[in-house]
Amino acid sequence: MRIVLSALLLVPAVALASSAFDGTWKGRVDSVKVTGKPNVFVIAEGTYTCTSCNPEINVKADGADQKVTGTITMIRWR
Repeated sequence: MRIVLSALLLVPAVALASSAFDGTWKGRVDSVKVTGKPNVFVIAEGTYTCTSCNPEINVKADGADQKVTGTITMIRWR
């Protein structure tokens, strides 16, 4: 009797688990429209560089706050 009762309690959970969003999704690359230049971000040799940013950003990636000249943004890399 316990097994039957346990099974009946699990039926709603199993029924709600599957949805229209479950399964494998496949993107259609031909439908994507990209405009403009790509963003270029590089972290190499302890330096973060963004050559596509305006103004260009080039700061140390040492875990401390870095002041970015030309903006009021602070960049933190941890």
